[in-house]
Amino acid sequence: MRFGDILRLCRQNLWRRKSRTILTVLGVIVGCCSIVLMVSLGQGINEQNEKMLKSMGDLSIVTVYTNGYAGPMGGGGSSEMGDTKLDDKAVESFRAMSGVSGVTPMMNFPYNVTARAGAGGRYLYDYVQIMGIDMTQFDQMGYKLVGGEKPVKKDQVLAGEWFAYGFMDTLKNGEQRTSTRGGQYSSCTFDQTTGQCEEDQDEDPFFDPLATQISLTTGTNYQGDQYTMNMYGGGGGTGGAGGNTAGQSENVTFDVRASGIVAGDYNKG
Repeated sequence: MRFGDILRLCRQNLWRRKSRTILTVLGVIVGCCSIVLMVSLGQGINEQNEKMLKSMGDLSIVTVYTNGYAGPMGGGGSSEMGDTKLDDKAVESFRAMSGVSGVTPMMNFPYNVTARAGAGGRYLYDYVQIMGIDMTQFDQMGYKLVGGEKPVKKDQVLAGEWFAYGFMDTLKNGEQRTSTRGGQYSSCTFDQTTGQCEEDQDEDPFFDPLATQISLTTGTNYQGDQYTMNMYGGGGGTGGAGGNTAGQSENVTFDVRASGIVAGDYNKG
């Protein structure tokens, strides 16, 4: 029997049972569509879960607190954990763990800080966040420099990639420069001539943070610069250098220079 005879016989048998043939073909089509649908649905769920986990922060970083506290999703520590201290010995024990590439203590400055730059302190940045880490672990923790170098002097610090955009011009009614901060933020300005909202472009900051001296002011009872409080209608005052009452301390002002710029990465904290 030739191959053509086999095809002719198959065609005759299929058309002899048309209803069965049609139902079989429909069953195969439905089965294939179901498999494709389930695979696509599974991939979509996996991608959604990955995005959700990434939005919670860098999954390679584990933050350890005293008393067993592990952030919003962790539970409180027991009474036995109350005596646990995060000291140099504990840090070294973490570094000795398998799979750990870097460990650094981290401290956030607990008081309000105001930064001023430019001639006469023209540019103002209120409520600056200051964080300290072990610089020997800078690379191991995944931080990267986009400009400058690591600090080597006492008055040198590292500034965030978007630090300069936090300043306002006190001589122009608090004007600030626009930045999308690497695409994290977007804004637009309505153009009456075209009738469309034109996307704002990044503007140059008021100054180069690597070439400008920055003055920081802080204190135990410091509540922010008077210019900012007047602008936003805040009341009260700050604990100044003179006429302090009991329980208040004098404000401290000191100068620093940014030796390098750290790449912006929200997941790194």
